Amino acid sequence: MLTLYNCLTSAAYALLYPWLARKYAEGFDERKGIFAERKRLDNAIWIHAVSVGEVQAALPFMSEVKKHSLPGINILLSTTTMTGAKIAKQLSANFDEHIFYPFDIKRFIARSLDCIKPRAFVTVETEIWPMMLNQLKERGIPSFLINGRISDKSYKRMSRIPSFWKTVFSDFSRIMVREVQDEQRLESLGVPGNIISVTGDCKIDALLERKNQCAALQSIERSKPIFIAGSTHPGEEEQVIAAFRILREKITGAKLIIVPRHPERAGEVGSLTARIGRTVYYSKFSNFDFLKDENTWEFLIVDKIGALFCLYSIAEGAFIGGSLVPKGGQNIMEPALFGTPFCHGKYMSDFSHVSDQFKRLGISKVIATAEEIADFWVQSMDADFKRQAGRLYENWFIENSGAAVKNWNLISKYI
Repeated sequence: MLTLYNCLTSAAYALLYPWLARKYAEGFDERKGIFAERKRLDNAIWIHAVSVGEVQAALPFMSEVKKHSLPGINILLSTTTMTGAKIAKQLSANFDEHIFYPFDIKRFIARSLDCIKPRAFVTVETEIWPMMLNQLKERGIPSFLINGRISDKSYKRMSRIPSFWKTVFSDFSRIMVREVQDEQRLESLGVPGNIISVTGDCKIDALLERKNQCAALQSIERSKPIFIAGSTHPGEEEQVIAAFRILREKITGAKLIIVPRHPERAGEVGSLTARIGRTVYYSKFSNFDFLKDENTWEFLIVDKIGALFCLYSIAEGAFIGGSLVPKGGQNIMEPALFGTPFCHGKYMSDFSHVSDQFKRLGISKVIATAEEIADFWVQSMDADFKRQAGRLYENWFIENSGAAVKNWNLISKYI
């Protein structure tokens, strides 16, 4: 089966080569397993995180590696997307080198491992590449999955050919998943239970580590209530703008920050808000000056990567994007970390384990219309409601942190 997989990926590479060469022009040699001499680290723990969220989830684990690893062990971080690479560049103090992840074709994987010769390989969340795992096992290099999750969509796809996925997952030395459901799904595919451990969600530790980065923004005095729509997709901005128009009739001076999931859509979103209110763009300001001159805007459109996290800390209430349209939802733990009440639509499959817990606690709300968003934002202004939500969020983080330490304790036995 793996031979067929390699034939298919090789054929796809040949067929799509012109498109791949354009799309992945930056780092294209590295994606073929060709690395500059300085990136050929000896004795490295290779950590792969496909994009922004996975890089951030990997940070606490990298901290544990730096804290506890043997002298001479380096950390090599790979990403697939350009946004992942940009975030990695901002966080470069946490690892020794960055590379772009190679295409999962045998000759490229073999060339990569010949160059890098890692001490161990760690992949984050859902980045399961069969040829890489096979080649690591053949070379006797231990491989690990941390923060593993098997979504509804992935599980349905894997269940069609369970024997293949049993073989793929069994190539891991250890698999560390977020919750019991992930463990059960892997075992139903035939993956040996003795290599699977439930260690929790690394993103919780990552958020706790990042929280202090927002102190400067939080310290700025503001007199107008701010609401935020985070990581929105097409079809959602119209709803949150409509909700805000309702909100303004009830809360004088309210402001709305919209953060499109893809920053290149900022102009498109800004054209919607400019029709009904003063609109500015985040990149036009420095040092959070948009808070120092609140009277110049009603809508702030964020057109830069990495700003959303801290912006949640100054909001009275939030809407989480990717949830009114079937995109799986976005990270609801970010507003929760700051005690910011939030609502979201019904599509939260990527964060179902957390959204279900928050719903049971009564500190988040599933909405379907602009009117419901507006009503929730009004409720989030209630001091008692916000105090209670903040207390419950804080307790939840205390109870659910510590995944990075658990992951390192398991992996360190193989290093």
